[in-house]
Amino acid sequence: MTSISIFEPKDFKRSDDMCYASFKLPGFNHADYGADDNITPRSIMRVVGSAENCVFGSNVNRNILGCDWLTDPEVTSFSLIFEMTMSDVMYNQALYKSDLWCDISLFYLGKSSLSLLARFYIQENPHQPVVSYIHKVVNVDINTRQSTPWPLWIKERFKKRQPCSSDPMPSKNSERLIRPANTFVYSVFVTWSDIDTNGHCNFASYATFSSDALHAALRIRDSSVVSNQHQLDASKTDKSKFILYQGDPSVALKGISNEIVNCGVKRLKVQFFKECVEDDLLQVHIWQDRVKDNLLYTCIDKDDSMVAQLETEYFTPNKSKL
Repeated sequence: MTSISIFEPKDFKRSDDMCYASFKLPGFNHADYGADDNITPRSIMRVVGSAENCVFGSNVNRNILGCDWLTDPEVTSFSLIFEMTMSDVMYNQALYKSDLWCDISLFYLGKSSLSLLARFYIQENPHQPVVSYIHKVVNVDINTRQSTPWPLWIKERFKKRQPCSSDPMPSKNSERLIRPANTFVYSVFVTWSDIDTNGHCNFASYATFSSDALHAALRIRDSSVVSNQHQLDASKTDKSKFILYQGDPSVALKGISNEIVNCGVKRLKVQFFKECVEDDLLQVHIWQDRVKDNLLYTCIDKDDSMVAQLETEYFTPNKSKL
């Protein structure tokens, strides 16, 4: 696993059993805000990644478990499931979020996976987290790209310390979304800027793919565009022609509106099934929940096979920015 020093944490503390750490880290700046003046999910996930890098980096004095067990060059970690919840304080622009305080802990260790639990706070409200998340990752052989069990000594060290006796996010029991007949489909290529140090599309980009598809759908639905299909001429590149979007957004997205979306994301859950690499062409299918206008579903396909799925729940106008 590649270790990158992103920042020097302040006020770092680690529990005696080395399963928990707390520290201060850099938060958000103007570059993290989108066109709707909200901090984007991708930016929130960036901060999450920085916090995890801090406790799994090469500095043994800061590592959870106090060892370099995740810096083995022969293995790395892939995301399996990521779920985060935001409070409405996240979208209160009167409160500073340039510094954050983080509590992060190892929650569960499986045969080849682990689950992390973390909460982020701001100085003005140290008791209510602005972001909470649980992140399940899997230990992967860097060459075969297949899961590989943790070494026995790691299991023995952690076995009696984990606060959760069973997997809080069992991958095998997670249901795949059933895609309805009518979805809005947005096509996107994985670009170089989407690639991380594992050589595949980073986990935060999937949230961007979903968000871009939604905003394209709302723009088309609420405009005078009649055609439900648009072909982008990319013949000047090596990608020939492809369908940029298709489907009727007025059917797939009947109730969701810009007013709802501008209230900000309340909950985001992403589940990953396969890797994507640079130049992969993805089809991003989106549709809203049958009952809740503020709940969006996303399936991302590559070659007619699902690579990821997302659930995005937005705050509603009566529970939005303060």
